[in-house]
Amino acid sequence: QIDVKTTSDGQGNINLMLGSGQSLVLNSKSTTLTVGNPPSGINIMLGSTDITSRVSGGTLGGMLQAQSQLVTPLRNQLGQAALVLADQVNKNQLAGVDLKGNPGTNLFTAASSFAPQTTAAVTNKGTGTLTGTYTDPSLLTGQTYVARYDGANWQVRTQPDNGAAPVTVASGGVLNLPGLSMNFSGTPQSGDVLNMLPTVGAAGKISVVQQSASGIAAAAAGQPANSRDNTQIQALFALSTTNMVGQTAVGANDGSSLNGTISSAVSQAGAFAAQIQLSAAAASATVQNLTAQQQSVSGVNLDEEAANLMKYQQNYQALAQSISSANILFQSLLSAFR
Repeated sequence: QIDVKTTSDGQGNINLMLGSGQSLVLNSKSTTLTVGNPPSGINIMLGSTDITSRVSGGTLGGMLQAQSQLVTPLRNQLGQAALVLADQVNKNQLAGVDLKGNPGTNLFTAASSFAPQTTAAVTNKGTGTLTGTYTDPSLLTGQTYVARYDGANWQVRTQPDNGAAPVTVASGGVLNLPGLSMNFSGTPQSGDVLNMLPTVGAAGKISVVQQSASGIAAAAAGQPANSRDNTQIQALFALSTTNMVGQTAVGANDGSSLNGTISSAVSQAGAFAAQIQLSAAAASATVQNLTAQQQSVSGVNLDEEAANLMKYQQNYQALAQSISSANILFQSLLSAFR
């Protein structure tokens, strides 16, 4: 469902428009409306134009609101936290030795083994591509990036950009950003758009690669086999409260902790749910008010008419019973005179 409006041209034709004003059917011409679900989330195309940001109202508008205000931010936060957790745990492993005295190995999939998510606009005319590499997950900001080719260079903006100017990158160039690098290649055309979503879907790419408990590097480097040293385990426990998610520099510890990041995500989801409940209650009250106004203007009150209908039914039943009683009485009188 989507918010639409209709108008008549006075010649028997009905024109159909989206609530935001874009024409779906105008006279004898119609434009195809398609809904896609790429990794970046739902997008809506009217012909070859992306109108996602202009759609409001209806079920689809509600889904887009939830996507922009809740789903995408949460996916970014959780993906960012997952990348930092895996990276820091792996570093902790590599700094110690396992039960057999061997150097520790990665516990989780290394961030260097997969690339950040990228997408290309369906309207792109060129062959420009974008790939990325994680350099330090703890420096990731949780933002996504949009690169638009202006015919000479790529103009890269963060989403949301908060009014910041775009960064210019030459075609075939490399852009180093907090926690990752962007690599452009191919032959783009003016107007082409590429997106990078460094943290979206990242959690789903991380898995446990160390399946043996004896492979946990619990002891500090240099300890012999079967050591009771637990230096690395203590360091592992400390990771949950270390402010390393979104830090501004390696070792700065000026970001959020893993516990804080998850708590923030839960609070954000709860606040959004409460907001939606209030909005739903307000919308319901508005509908009831408008319905009452419409009924007062039209002179028809559905509740009143239903009550009258029941009254008429009861009157009919009473009348039918009276007729039946009168018939019995009449038959009795006839019998008395026979």
